[in-house]
Amino acid sequence: MAKAYFNCAECGASVAIFGHNRSEADRKAEWHEQQEHICTECANKHRMEENAKSAQENKASGLPSLSGSEKQTAWAETIRKYMLERAEKIGELIAVAKSAEHLKSLSADGRVEVKAEFANILSGIGDAERYALHYAFDETIRAIGTDERYAAFLTVLCGKTRASWWIDNRDINLAQVATNLRDDIDHTMAEQKIQTEDQKEIVREAQEEALLKPFGEQNSTQIAEISLVGKQLRVAFQEKNEAFRLLMRGAGFVWADKFWARVMGITTGNTIDRMAETAHRILGAGFMVRVHDEDARSKAISGQFEPEQTRWITQQVGGSYDGWCRIHWPKSDDLYAPAKRILGARYKDGNVYCPPGSVIEAEDFAMRYGFAISPGVAKILALHLAALAAGVVVQDIKQPAAPFADDGSRQELDAQPSDIDESLKD
Repeated sequence: MAKAYFNCAECGASVAIFGHNRSEADRKAEWHEQQEHICTECANKHRMEENAKSAQENKASGLPSLSGSEKQTAWAETIRKYMLERAEKIGELIAVAKSAEHLKSLSADGRVEVKAEFANILSGIGDAERYALHYAFDETIRAIGTDERYAAFLTVLCGKTRASWWIDNRDINLAQVATNLRDDIDHTMAEQKIQTEDQKEIVREAQEEALLKPFGEQNSTQIAEISLVGKQLRVAFQEKNEAFRLLMRGAGFVWADKFWARVMGITTGNTIDRMAETAHRILGAGFMVRVHDEDARSKAISGQFEPEQTRWITQQVGGSYDGWCRIHWPKSDDLYAPAKRILGARYKDGNVYCPPGSVIEAEDFAMRYGFAISPGVAKILALHLAALAAGVVVQDIKQPAAPFADDGSRQELDAQPSDIDESLKD
């Protein structure tokens, strides 16, 4: 048995390598040197660092701590991280396959699109790992059956807290792991079904509590459901009803594919009041409505909400009248003539605009006709009043001095000859 040496690619330590004869030992040592192999001590150091990093990432992901010896848990953390990452990738592939229903039923373009999504999910992965994931996807979906069962499988995997379990299953493919955990998957799905039934009962009770019905005959068996998503007030109604359509259009809502929508802002006032007023109008029109916000529901019943202010003077931002006061009112009101009488007023696209210098007149107009003024216009008014107050008052205007006037008169000169002084002669 011959022995040769190669240097560790990281720490530079000399590492022995053995062969049947000197020539074989030298070839092995040269190959290790070219492949930049590292010594056992450096390899163990890297393994410990990888285990520690995996433990931190698993903890950050919300996974439970593992039980076992220090060395077992350190090793198991890396095994768990790798197995769960592969399981999540396969889960993404299953989701794409489900969204495409069945690959055989797709058109040629559809199959190309699905393949592109698969490629995107598997991007950045080596060829060998990509092939392994494709194979694992086929095997696992056959072993589990449905995406619901796969979700339960992931739940079971995340719940495994014994380090020894992960170590024992480190070389078993996911399909076989899923087969071995079939009873656990069935149990998890049964528990989820019970939770789902309980949740359905809670939802049913909450919906019953939120439902408001009009007195007398109802115009529809469908229920209009009011919700607030961000700054958008929505009304979902599952029937094509002309009376309801006119009601929503009259309240400023527009159809947004699946629901009626309206954006809340400065001019719409308090959002809870708008929800209450919308529900109040729907009830008054003979339709059922569901309002989950307790305050809005209470106001809709009592009618104690602040009615929406529909006449506004706001500050225009952008366009040819940037910085001007924009006067707007509902189409049902005819206020064009008095608004146009404001000094410098201009009409465009159903609105009247007046310059900042006419903001005092605009305020008088607002008070006379019941308009609200936005914070932007209030600021314009304050700045204009401050500018007026800062002016210098001139009480006695002095008349300027009369300018010089040329009357055309000229003094005539009488030139007489004279002798040259002797001192000035050459």
